[in-house]
Amino acid sequence: MFHFTIFGGSEVTLSGQGQCIVTLFGGTDVRKPTLAKRLMQERHALSSRKSDPNYNPNNVDRVLNVLQGNTPTGLPRTEKRHRTFLLTIFGAVELRPPSIAEEFMDMRELVSSGLIDVDEWDQLVGRLYQMDDLDSVSSFTLFGGMGEVAINQEEEIKKIHSAVGLGLIDEDEERALRSVVGRDPQQVRMLLRQTAFA
Repeated sequence: MFHFTIFGGSEVTLSGQGQCIVTLFGGTDVRKPTLAKRLMQERHALSSRKSDPNYNPNNVDRVLNVLQGNTPTGLPRTEKRHRTFLLTIFGAVELRPPSIAEEFMDMRELVSSGLIDVDEWDQLVGRLYQMDDLDSVSSFTLFGGMGEVAINQEEEIKKIHSAVGLGLIDEDEERALRSVVGRDPQQVRMLLRQTAFA
């Protein structure tokens, strides 16, 4: 999948299907998917490989895999699989992680749908971390800028408060989420898991 931004601005969310994001004389906000969405992407990829023994990635995946030292069909020569390539020329790209509130709401929705249980969740998370595949992004920037914009604690609290105001998060969940603002990412993931599967 290709995403082009030329003489303008745009926003795109990373997917697990291979992407090439090109920015020329413009700006692109690249939003990272929540862990829940990333797990479903990985689950779908595993399902595709199991259901079709001749499964091959699309052409973008093939090119990106070769560029990163993997085989064209996705068999890793290393443990990391790069899925996204950012090309920026005379422009700017900002990587934006999801907020704690977004992570929790997606996780809760996935769990409540019955599509995944705690054992499969742990298995898929372990697989992603083993492959170092949560933030697999490569980039090339010429006469431009590319960087990740971290969400500060004040912004996190505002997003949680906004979700409460919209009725998307209850008071108990609000307290749990506020308690992990500013903590280590691994601690955040563990508490979100415990809250969603409670």
